Amino acid sequence: KPSRLKEHMRAHTGERPFACDEDGCGKSFTRADNLKQHRRIHSGEHPFKCTAAGCGKRFTQASNLKTHRRIHSGDRPFKCIAAGCGKCFAHASSLRVHVRIHTGERPFVCVAVGCGKCFAHASTLRVHERSHTGERPYRCRVCGKPFTTSSHLRQHQTVHTGARPFKCDWPGCDKAYTRSGSLIRHKRTHAPERPQAQLHTSLEARPLTTQRLVSP
Repeated sequence: KPSRLKEHMRAHTGERPFACDEDGCGKSFTRADNLKQHRRIHSGEHPFKCTAAGCGKRFTQASNLKTHRRIHSGDRPFKCIAAGCGKCFAHASSLRVHVRIHTGERPFVCVAVGCGKCFAHASTLRVHERSHTGERPYRCRVCGKPFTTSSHLRQHQTVHTGARPFKCDWPGCDKAYTRSGSLIRHKRTHAPERPQAQLHTSLEARPLTTQRLVSP
């Protein structure tokens, strides 16, 4: 259709004739329906509702609802085709990130002078950049100590709560630790001949509720 061709040509010309008139916004779009979707950010409208029992979450776009429904259905349509892998994902973006494990691609580069380190994830780069800026956005509400990552803050909070979520599963041992690394080192006292990889595997086999206490 001529109208479709006209819309497509805007990708080449950079023309964005559909502008948001919300004060202070100024965003513009190549298509009227994209502007309509964008306006829901300002209006708070979420017309697309999940009908799964007990859910009821709402979304601004039909595509977001479609993606969300995979949580309930368990559908994972995006499959890794790397030899011997075959992992499946609910989101195309998750698959793209995963593939970097196989390709070794690290597209996110630190631009700090003299650094140039590369990362597979944008979030990892953001955390790294704090080593240059000194930013510590996660602050302990008890003592006020700041941290660069939320996981470091959670680890620190065990100082105040006394929680020791990493427990030794060796028969007859009741030792527990605030950090996974401390538990790994302790386990070597029980089985110094066991390879380190086995100690890590033993740790990873512990309940997910334990790991989440220190995972980002």
